[in-house]
Amino acid sequence: MGYAAITTDELLEQKRQIESELLGRINEELQNIDARRAELLAMKPAKPEEPAKKKRVKSSRPAKYRNPSNPEQTWTGLGKPPAWVDVVGRESCLISKEG
Repeated sequence: MGYAAITTDELLEQKRQIESELLGRINEELQNIDARRAELLAMKPAKPEEPAKKKRVKSSRPAKYRNPSNPEQTWTGLGKPPAWVDVVGRESCLISKEG
């Protein structure tokens, strides 16, 4: 008997039954997969822990240059010089070494 002889309501009921059965089987398969995964993970040897990487400590260097017009602005002499160093000149900004 073909589907053409079955009423729409009967076809819809069959569809609901098939979907219900399919959903049950899908859930069953997923449970089997989860159980198998847990079983495999239990057999896997533990990964040795890698030693923690040491963090770089940024050393603070004493200021070598100071802005004469704003003494709060200083520069260590490393890296790109601030604009005020080029305007005033390095020699006039040099902090004297006392001590």
